[in-house]
Amino acid sequence: MDRPTRPALSRDYILRTALALIDRDGVEALSMRKLGAEMGVDPMAIYHYLPSKAVLLDGVVELLYSEVRPLELAASASWTEAAAAAMRAFRATLRAHPRAVAIVGTHPAATPGMFDLLDSALGLLMDLGLGGADALDLMNCLAIYTIGQVLAEVGEPVGGEGTPPESVYAGLSPRRTRISSRRSREATTTTRRDVRGRTQRTPDRLDRAAPLTDDPASPRSAGHT
Repeated sequence: MDRPTRPALSRDYILRTALALIDRDGVEALSMRKLGAEMGVDPMAIYHYLPSKAVLLDGVVELLYSEVRPLELAASASWTEAAAAAMRAFRATLRAHPRAVAIVGTHPAATPGMFDLLDSALGLLMDLGLGGADALDLMNCLAIYTIGQVLAEVGEPVGGEGTPPESVYAGLSPRRTRISSRRSREATTTTRRDVRGRTQRTPDRLDRAAPLTDDPASPRSAGHT
């Protein structure tokens, strides 16, 4: 009987296996030794394709960006609609890999594949009328905002769960309780359960902003604030 064969070792196969390991066990569990064991190869073989763990993580970030679904825009779409759609797609990809979000936030574009993806996104915005420097600044700003937002949504609180807001309000004066409760309701409008089953209330500004970009009659759809 023929023995089952494993996929040929390649950069893409290594990166996809690394991302799957991170999704399952967290980035803390990733090492060249464990990655080699996961693929059934000598860890030293990985270094032929990715010479260090830092380069490996750069590749994982490239893979994540490549998973962002292509935009489907109307022919009359504006650059504001394109930017909003891109960030919603980016957010969806990050939420699908919650344990890799911190890697994306700490590893900027550093591979040819990443530069190609960014060049494509910038080219789209420029084709829709946004200047090159403005397009670069906008994409950088929105990407940082989106990464931070998703990290707040899916990240484990440092030191464990904090004190529930209701317990804090109980010790405040009536006036401060009203102000704090109002701010809390405004800032935490959506209750959701993340992929690990932990209920948390998180701001959802990207979803609340969607109607502003989808409605052509809205002043903000033309880039006004």
